Amino acid sequence: MTETNDTHLGAVCDLLFAIDCLEKREIVNGKSSNGKWSDDMLVVAADNLLFFSFSEFVKFAKAKNSSCIMRHYQPSVEKLQRTGVVVLDESDKVLNMEEKPQEPKSNWAVPPFYIYLKKDLDLVRHSVKNGCGKDAPGNLAHYMVDNTTMYAWEMKRTDGDPNEPI
Repeated sequence: MTETNDTHLGAVCDLLFAIDCLEKREIVNGKSSNGKWSDDMLVVAADNLLFFSFSEFVKFAKAKNSSCIMRHYQPSVEKLQRTGVVVLDESDKVLNMEEKPQEPKSNWAVPPFYIYLKKDLDLVRHSVKNGCGKDAPGNLAHYMVDNTTMYAWEMKRTDGDPNEPI
């Protein structure tokens, strides 16, 4: 537990703390086969309004058999300069991800919604000690893009005009 900004863990370390707690709980309950969390993870930032269903995102990750991030079309360069931006190939594979680029290479913005498959959890576990930033959840996504195959699912609104920017 932290009580000041000086002692906070940061979003990535918070996720690692949650994994550690889940692993300890499974060991206590006798459910863990090797002392490691052994399931896929859906990571969602709590300060966002959601106008879509996660079920399609999960189906996409399962179909790709890959850890995934979300993306949405963002026409505003000013907004792109304040978020993660990805470049994709024709199969939605992430080729490049930049955090808060001054000159965005695409209009695909990345909100903080991720699926990390169990096969990639060792990368997640060791991310900080391997140079991943601790504070923003996008740091982990960027680290994962650089270290494993990631795909990006296009989130679409379910509350009206699906073509309206998110």
